[in-house]
Amino acid sequence: MSALTETSTGASPSPGATAPAALAVAVLGLGQDAAAYEMFDVVSLDVAGARLAGPLLLEIGEELTLRLSRGATSVQLRARITGHSRGERGMVSAVDFVEPGAAERVRAVVDAG
Repeated sequence: MSALTETSTGASPSPGATAPAALAVAVLGLGQDAAAYEMFDVVSLDVAGARLAGPLLLEIGEELTLRLSRGATSVQLRARITGHSRGERGMVSAVDFVEPGAAERVRAVVDAG
């Protein structure tokens, strides 16, 4: 996986990575009127997945819907938790995007702003 971007959360950027302005991620609940929980910071993001730092460790194999936003651009993607590691700011969850077309949608968010 080649990193498209990394945030300023203390992670060392990959070669060619750029620091996004205000890249936000929220976990969406189930249902049309579900709440969005902005409990994670994006440590790194590429077209295949992301590394998210936050107060919760989600179960490996669990699938969830994430909303990635930057400026006025926002996309929703299904993701699967694939692992955990310890980062400079605590535990980091690795997620893989599991739906077709995710790469193009992630690029739209990265290129926004």
